[in-house]
Amino acid sequence: MPAIFQSQRFTNSDVNKYELNSCLFSDCIFDGCPMDRSHLSESSFFRCEFVGIDFYWMLMDCAKFQNCNFTDVDFRGAILTEAIFSNCRLVRCDFSNDNLGGKTDLSSVEFKGTERIECIYEKSNEA
Repeated sequence: MPAIFQSQRFTNSDVNKYELNSCLFSDCIFDGCPMDRSHLSESSFFRCEFVGIDFYWMLMDCAKFQNCNFTDVDFRGAILTEAIFSNCRLVRCDFSNDNLGGKTDLSSVEFKGTERIECIYEKSNEA
């Protein structure tokens, strides 16, 4: 059975203790915690805050984010197939190429009523 997390704050390595696929998160805060061993596929997030999170090469297909805020989040190379961002706010998020030059595919991502401020979509130091 999927886990339900409500009003929890995740920092440092707290989040890597849990299996996060198909989970429900409500009013949670993710603050600078490493999520490199987590998979968020088919998870749902409501009114959550993400600050300084590294989602580099993260498996996040079919994830749903509603009324969430993202600040300084690295999405490079993340698998976001059919992910939905609804009424979210993304500030200085990085969707550019990964370190191997692979593009972050946003073609099937839905950004419904989502504000994107100073986000990066292509590698800035390409020759």
